[in-house]
Amino acid sequence: MVVGGPDWFIAEQVAGQVGQHAVTDNSRLVALQLGNLYLLMAFLGIGILTATTDAKVVRNYLIALLLGDVGHVGVTYLILGHQRFVDISAWNLMTWGNVGFTV
Repeated sequence: MVVGGPDWFIAEQVAGQVGQHAVTDNSRLVALQLGNLYLLMAFLGIGILTATTDAKVVRNYLIALLLGDVGHVGVTYLILGHQRFVDISAWNLMTWGNVGFTV
């Protein structure tokens, strides 16, 4: 399960957002499915990194992670907009996770 539960996870996605939107079953489903994907990625990482000593496989896996991280931060920037993205004093825990931890 997503830390703090899906309702918290959904509400915290955009730091400094004025007003809260209703959390629907659709958004809960998406949040829980995203949590499931995080778990899948962790299992894949453990499986790949413990199953091989081939440097090429490890390198390609790390390149894939890098591309995913660039996309993750890029989408966060796109949704927050430049002003909120650079105002790190207004970031909530979710934004620190999406940007700070990822970088």
